[in-house]
Amino acid sequence: MKKHIGIVSLGNISEDTGGRNYLINFIKAITHSESQHAFTVFLSPNQKHLIEPFLSERIGIVEVPLGDKSSVAKVISEQVIAPAYLAKEKLDVAYFPGNFLSLASSVPSVVAIRSMLYYHYPYAIDKTRLWVRKTLTPLSARKARAIITPSEDIKRDVVNFLGIDEKKIHVIHHGVDVETFQKNYVASEREALFKKFGVHLPFIMYASALWEYKNQDKLMLAFEKLWREKGMEMQLVIIGKGIGSSEAYQKRLRDIVRDHHLERA
Repeated sequence: MKKHIGIVSLGNISEDTGGRNYLINFIKAITHSESQHAFTVFLSPNQKHLIEPFLSERIGIVEVPLGDKSSVAKVISEQVIAPAYLAKEKLDVAYFPGNFLSLASSVPSVVAIRSMLYYHYPYAIDKTRLWVRKTLTPLSARKARAIITPSEDIKRDVVNFLGIDEKKIHVIHHGVDVETFQKNYVASEREALFKKFGVHLPFIMYASALWEYKNQDKLMLAFEKLWREKGMEMQLVIIGKGIGSSEAYQKRLRDIVRDHHLERA
């Protein structure tokens, strides 16, 4: 039976590299599937361009106000404004890929919980963000008809920290878009990009948000050990920033480069 499925991805997704890539590739996969279901994607203002190339008769967009203004505005949009928009579309089910669902919505919902590290490293997250996550994550997990996690490890955390029945949780690993890794590049363009950012071959690339619990500082110190003690002739290239990245933590990373004389590495 054909269903009407909502995908609710609010906030300034275009600045959240992980959330952006997940949403784009998720919608892209739907266009390549044989599914006959209808999909409505709920986005905050100024985010439509992310999936516009994939819109069709069975994939549409509804804009939900406010969520692109700030992290607080995103929570207000998701929890206060979105439920009315979901009800208006007469959905059969709503999927929330970003850790929380709209608690006041009566639509049967599935939520993806992507990280529980703030339970392990609460000191690494600012107090407001920590409070929001520790408040909304358990409430969302209990209300959801089903929960998706990207790993068995996160599934165990949801069970252990939130007391959720493991039968409710489904592990679906993240995929890899091989088209991301360009092969037919123009050599001159690559060299210009390397020159712009001071990159030289060979190098190790680390791509992620600069959040303290991801331990880029420890990675840099470990790399220094290999570089100095093992004579490893290689460069470490760290790419990314992420929403909510602490200026103090970014300064610490820059200080490590300066204090350990890693400019050449």
